[in-house]
Amino acid sequence: EKNPAPANISQCPFYQSSLEPGLVHMVVAMAIKPCYLEGRDVSSSIRSALVDRLVQIQMLFRLHQETLYMTVSIIDRFHQVLPNTTEATIRLIGVTTMLIASKYEEICPPVVEDFAHSTNFTYSCSKIRSMERTILKALNYEMGRPPPVHFPRRAAKIALVSVQSSLAQLDPFGHGLAMYLQELTLLDYDSVHYPPSLTAAAAVSLSWRILHDHSHNLAPHQICLCENKVRQVLGEMGNDFTCLQSAWQDFRIENRC
Repeated sequence: EKNPAPANISQCPFYQSSLEPGLVHMVVAMAIKPCYLEGRDVSSSIRSALVDRLVQIQMLFRLHQETLYMTVSIIDRFHQVLPNTTEATIRLIGVTTMLIASKYEEICPPVVEDFAHSTNFTYSCSKIRSMERTILKALNYEMGRPPPVHFPRRAAKIALVSVQSSLAQLDPFGHGLAMYLQELTLLDYDSVHYPPSLTAAAAVSLSWRILHDHSHNLAPHQICLCENKVRQVLGEMGNDFTCLQSAWQDFRIENRC
């Protein structure tokens, strides 16, 4: 009898049981409500354009994916806490939240002057620092909401066990496709309320369907609903936002979908 494959220690398997309750608590405590922009000056299209612009800034500074996801999460949470945000301040909020997320996620984050430069100094360093204090106080300094990017590999592993077939295993391209589908949901205002683990599971499921050209009914109903939303986002937004498309052009996903 062969020995089982050794656990990948980089994925912290020994601490998984103790980490998961904390992650669930943070997701619930920092949940984003659906339709939180109703009656606001900021529309869903303005929000999508801002996120696409932030992808460009992420590429400029070579920031991690976790930084982008946290940036968008902070923007959504801040807007739902402070309903009086206006279209005039949306870009200032965007670069400031990316500054905050960079400090949280990056080893060597860009400094305030870098973000001011990214706006062609439309906003001064003092304005960015002032907005940083406003955002942190509004959110009570709670920045640890887990992003969907933490969950795809675990979702793929669960799917592999459920289907009990080697075809269910995602290759690197399949994993890249799932990550691309996940990132597309950042642009979609109607997807903000989905828990990050559900978004990841739906992206993995849709990636598997696309690459294997196969329809299966093993996913729970809740995942299927989210997967249908991801599919809709892929059809409606996949070619509309040039910055995000540029970030993923090496995968050439449009030729496989």
